[in-house]
Amino acid sequence: MMGMGDRDQNVGRLDRLLRVPLGVSAAVIAGWVFIAYPLEVAVGVSVILPLALLAAILLISATTGTCGIYGVFGINTCGDEVCTEADSDEAWVAE
Repeated sequence: MMGMGDRDQNVGRLDRLLRVPLGVSAAVIAGWVFIAYPLEVAVGVSVILPLALLAAILLISATTGTCGIYGVFGINTCGDEVCTEADSDEAWVAE
């Protein structure tokens, strides 16, 4: 069985840099809704849970450089760059 560490990276540098603020924004909105509407199950299930899951997916995929949804559909935003674990440290350095 293939683990998460066995997958090839398929998320490019720009894609990773866009996922971070989007993930943080989703987490902040989920937190705000949680505080604004405490103990309301319908709001929690319909708004907070999806936003929290979206935030987690975006931030984890930005960190690992691997997106499971991209893998299912065969999408690779690396372009001409080579996405490998060895290159991931260099991907965050401005050129």
